[in-house]
Amino acid sequence: MPTPLLLEQDLETDVQNIPNYAVRVEACFARRLESGDVRITGTVINTGLTRLQTPYLYFTVHDRFGTLLREEVTAAGVKSIQGGEEIAIEVLIPDCSTSAALVRVLAST
Repeated sequence: MPTPLLLEQDLETDVQNIPNYAVRVEACFARRLESGDVRITGTVINTGLTRLQTPYLYFTVHDRFGTLLREEVTAAGVKSIQGGEEIAIEVLIPDCSTSAALVRVLAST
C-alpha cells in the first residue's frame, strides 16, 4: 500500500544573511500548505543606524534533492525600515508542488 503524501508540512529553512549587511532575516519559518503553496513567516531587522528603502527578500523553494522549484523576489510588505527596527513578514509563494522540502532566504536591496 503506497504511503500517502503529506499535504501540509513544515519545511526546512536556510537563511543566508550577507555579512556586514544591515538588513537581516531572522526567525524564518516555512510551511507547505495543502494547496501546494508555501507560506513563509519571519522577521526582518535593520541592524544599522539609518533608514533603508524597500529591502527585497529573495526566496527559493527546492525539493529534497535540491532541485529548484520556484523563486520569488518580494519586498514582503516592507516599504522602508528604520535603523534598529524589527518588522514581521509573511510571504505566500504559490504553486510550489507537494515535493517542496527546503526554502532558502536572502535579504538584499
